[in-house]
Amino acid sequence: MRADIHSLSFPQGFHLGAHGVGTESVRSTIPSDTLFSALLATWVRMGRDPTPWATAFPRTAEGRIDYSEPPFLLGSAFPYAAGLPFYPKPLGVLPSSVPEAKRKEWKRVQFVSESLFNRIRSRGAAAEVWPSCEDAGRQQLLQGGVVLVTAEEADQIPRDVQGGAIWTEADVPRVTLDRVTLASNLFSVGRVRFSPRCGLWFAVVWLDPDRDCDGIPFREAFQHALSELGVSGLGGDRSVGYGGFIAETVDSGINWDDVGAGNPMVLLSRYHPRPDELPGAITEARAYQLEFLTGWGASPAGSFRRRRLWLLGEGSVIRRQSARAMGDLVDIAPVGDGHPGHPVWRYGLALGLPMEVRHAEES
Repeated sequence: MRADIHSLSFPQGFHLGAHGVGTESVRSTIPSDTLFSALLATWVRMGRDPTPWATAFPRTAEGRIDYSEPPFLLGSAFPYAAGLPFYPKPLGVLPSSVPEAKRKEWKRVQFVSESLFNRIRSRGAAAEVWPSCEDAGRQQLLQGGVVLVTAEEADQIPRDVQGGAIWTEADVPRVTLDRVTLASNLFSVGRVRFSPRCGLWFAVVWLDPDRDCDGIPFREAFQHALSELGVSGLGGDRSVGYGGFIAETVDSGINWDDVGAGNPMVLLSRYHPRPDELPGAITEARAYQLEFLTGWGASPAGSFRRRRLWLLGEGSVIRRQSARAMGDLVDIAPVGDGHPGHPVWRYGLALGLPMEVRHAEES
């Protein structure tokens, strides 16, 4: 499959809220559904017609499926360092090379390098991913044990990043003033910042890049929206400079093989099963985690409370149900008086790579 790999560098960092009370909690990745919504909102702000984006994808509204073969599949954005991309650790896999005394450390790992990711995909529990000595282990575990790389890959990363952090999460103090009394209110906003030569990357697998999108090919429309989004910013607190990024297209070192129907795959995106993919998408999954989405949305008509939505998270190992693209856009606009007057589409199509699960593994 044809794929574009985009790297994003954030000069001022970004604020993307995570679950929790207040504005302090942030996440260091950008989920595929958030990225798609930001691109679509940017396309609308550019004065373009959003209809082609919605009608080009399978979509579910009130239990009814309108199926379309999508022009592309979008992945979530994961960290990279010095050109080395990190992938979500496949769930439900306990490699035999991990000694029993180190299993807690393996559970803390969230991301693995591309080479280790491919080893796990092709060999499952038989993959050699853990160092055989303590010295090598200290070289391979980065970001406080969250990122696992080989010793050779660690040498590619600058020493200051190895000894420090690929990204940092910090609370930035902010203050508001009452418009009448001028009374001050101090609060904190979480911010993620990346070290030099570090940032996020995501994949776009193109199925029909030349499909028309408001008068131009879809691939060109995507690039326009991504460039404009880099200027306007992504996430919260954009008025103080957060969320702006520089996007570059880089070569992919991974073979983007298609996943045949009935075969397992590891997700590089969030995934919302369509009604016709249930219950098989869940009951036949090898291992998965659920992500709960809620919160507020905004439109020209004002703010509104989005309907709740569950998605399967990145790194989940599921079984492809058919040769068609899996997942859909789902309308999460509120019902009743709070309806904004238009659908509110959330992206939930599955982007995955083949995963070997024949070896005995521990879920």
